[in-house]
Amino acid sequence: MHSNVNRIRFALLILAVAVAMCAPNALAQRAATQWRFGEGAGLVFHPDGSVTSVFSSPLRTIGGSTSLADRRTGELLFFSDGRTIWDRTDAVMSGGTEISVESHGQHVLALRQAGSDRRYAIFTSYKAPDDTSWPLGYFATFIDLPPSSRGNVTARATRITGSSSEGLTAIRRCDRDGYWVIGRDTAGALLVWPYDANGIGLVTSHSVGAWSVALWSRDRPANAWWWGTTRASVDGRRVAFAHPSDDSMALVVIVDFDPATGRFADTPAIRIPIDGSVLPGQAAGADDMSFSPDGRKLYVTTFIGGRLLQFDVSTNDSLEVARSRRVIATSSTRMSGLQLGPDGRTYVATEFEQGLGVIERPDSTGDEARFSIRGVSFPRPTQYSGRNLPNLVEGDLGLRRIPAPADSMCAGGVVQLRAGWVANPRWEPAATLSCATCLDPLASPNSTTTYYLYSGNGGCGPIDSATVTVFPTPTYRLGGDTLLCPGESTELVVSTSASVRWLPSDDLSCTDCRRVFVAPRTSTTYFFDVTSDRGCVVRDSVHVTVAPLPPVSAGGDTTICEGASVRLHASGGARYAWSPATGLSCSDCADPVASPAATTTYRVTAWSDAGCSSSATVRVSVAPVIRVDAGGDVAMCPGTSVRLAATGAEAYRWDADPSLSCLDCADPIARPGVTTTPARADSAAACATRSASSCSRGLC
Repeated sequence: MHSNVNRIRFALLILAVAVAMCAPNALAQRAATQWRFGEGAGLVFHPDGSVTSVFSSPLRTIGGSTSLADRRTGELLFFSDGRTIWDRTDAVMSGGTEISVESHGQHVLALRQAGSDRRYAIFTSYKAPDDTSWPLGYFATFIDLPPSSRGNVTARATRITGSSSEGLTAIRRCDRDGYWVIGRDTAGALLVWPYDANGIGLVTSHSVGAWSVALWSRDRPANAWWWGTTRASVDGRRVAFAHPSDDSMALVVIVDFDPATGRFADTPAIRIPIDGSVLPGQAAGADDMSFSPDGRKLYVTTFIGGRLLQFDVSTNDSLEVARSRRVIATSSTRMSGLQLGPDGRTYVATEFEQGLGVIERPDSTGDEARFSIRGVSFPRPTQYSGRNLPNLVEGDLGLRRIPAPADSMCAGGVVQLRAGWVANPRWEPAATLSCATCLDPLASPNSTTTYYLYSGNGGCGPIDSATVTVFPTPTYRLGGDTLLCPGESTELVVSTSASVRWLPSDDLSCTDCRRVFVAPRTSTTYFFDVTSDRGCVVRDSVHVTVAPLPPVSAGGDTTICEGASVRLHASGGARYAWSPATGLSCSDCADPVASPAATTTYRVTAWSDAGCSSSATVRVSVAPVIRVDAGGDVAMCPGTSVRLAATGAEAYRWDADPSLSCLDCADPIARPGVTTTPARADSAAACATRSASSCSRGLC
């Protein structure tokens, strides 16, 4: 029996890991399910994965917007275009007007204050209502939203910084207790401030190491940095900045970020060149950007050419990233705003169109990403997409990189973990991984194991974790290999509660039974698969040997005389049995002496060492004894003759001197000389008695 010759896993491949520790908790997963944008447009993302368009919205903007939903129920709370705030009934919120000036970009962002379900802030850039100079800075408007109320603005346009750009995003802190809000000032410096249970914290400026003005194609004049988009990855470990250019080269720059400290890593940034302008003074480069859910891809829309580009950013090598560029789509209509949705798809704003483009599988490469220019249509002809989609926190989308049921395997299998993009990755425990410091190690745990992923660029505990559930292989019992003789059958039994499938099936009584009968003509190995209810399979086999029959021989037939004996000889076997045993010196030897009283046919059965038997026969014929009478003695005179007479047989042979007239007749004439001459008559048969007659000289 060949035990455990194959184990088959049913789940080939784990493509992602569980919810990141720096990602939102379960309560935040529905906060980004209500979108309002463009000209009266909006989307609702439902728990079953479906997406529907809203029938109407008071929002009218070609620029940016933001919206928030109840993190538990997914019901709309409020939305804003950066100038006005509307409540859940589509009415203007109390005090929610003139909070800033509308922009065409990513200038407005709504966040919930940590530790509360009624306090919110809307962050905006550009000028305050009473100031004509711009860009003036970042501002915050605070909202109080008690349960069952429509909310009201408690403080409007509170200044945070004295300088700003239109790029504005936020990353969840590693302790999940608040956000890091990220922007840029007019000199190109990166600005970071916390927003948590204590409110808005100190603003820090980052202009060294990974980031500086010199990263761009050339120095910019004062107030030229207000344009551009800022996007964070889902795990909050990377931030991408784009700045349109009016020269031949514009860049997208990706910088590592530490959600534990709120600081940018002092490591080389990735620089991605985007096609620049053709005409002097015309803006070019990246219009908007979006990371894929796994953080390995960056999508970029361009000002020039209506292109949707994809870059593989799974490496820190700027040249390799630039070479990975793929054109996903081109359109005569400007494709601008990009936003990752809570359903894992990326949505594309197509300016003044009655719908949105959709990237169905943004983690995939090239055409496999499956882009549709009209993936969503709006229900009314008066609804249009603007240049931007709602500005959301990617970490609040509630995305998982893989459905939970896929995080499993059978014992003895191998699965692949995928971390997305992580700087200086390190997996623990490492003992059952093919590589502990690569993004996509192969895992082969012997039991259910949770693997934790850490980054060398941040220190807030593991970034991600992947629990690989190991299902045991099914248990069973099976007898040993079997030996049969030709024409025999046997029962094969697999003792198990799991399902069984046999092959080959030509001479099996059943292919899916635990007990099967087989009658092979030749030696055969039968394989069977034992499958558990989890789909784990063990393949084993049992060999059935068909042994040959022994080539037995009993020798040739023979004849003996009555009362005589003969030695018989059998060959071809390891042991023998003769029958009938009557008249034999032994019945279980190869060479018995036979002394039958009458003609007998003996059968010898021979067994091989394998226990297979065959038989042969030999006939021993017994001839009877013939009694011959040569007559009485005769006296005669010399010169005379006498006729002898033998009886008792059909043929005779006389044993005498030449005085007989014939030696093979019954009645020869004897002419003996002067002396007595004996004459003996025998039967010509093999079995006969001998008789004698004597001729002597008488008185003449």
